[in-house]
Amino acid sequence: MIDSEWEGQYIIYNKTGQKAIDAALGTNKTPLQWTPTTKSVNQACTFLPVSGLEDTYRLAYSKAGTTYYLTVSADGSVNKTTTNDAAAYFTLTFTPTPPDPPKNNWEDETFFEENKEPGHATYM
Repeated sequence: MIDSEWEGQYIIYNKTGQKAIDAALGTNKTPLQWTPTTKSVNQACTFLPVSGLEDTYRLAYSKAGTTYYLTVSADGSVNKTTTNDAAAYFTLTFTPTPPDPPKNNWEDETFFEENKEPGHATYM
């Protein structure tokens, strides 16, 4: 896709897991988390305001002329539907960006010598 096709659409990204919501359009599968990409319409989300309800939106995905809405059931499972009902309404609330998780020592290339003697060379 080119950028103009993404105007008004967003990728919902999980910073901690580094995955995006993929609606799995055109299949009977439930939405899942996948590697973020702008090449997939399955991740192009549009926020549609619900009239009469402040800060309430429907999360819509479109493919081949069909619009799908994300829904959440009482048990917390996420699905998609083509009907516009109250299960497809989401209230957006501002939350601060979580801090980056600390790096483990084995992932930090600048960290040396934990539980080791300092490096040395013996000359004989």
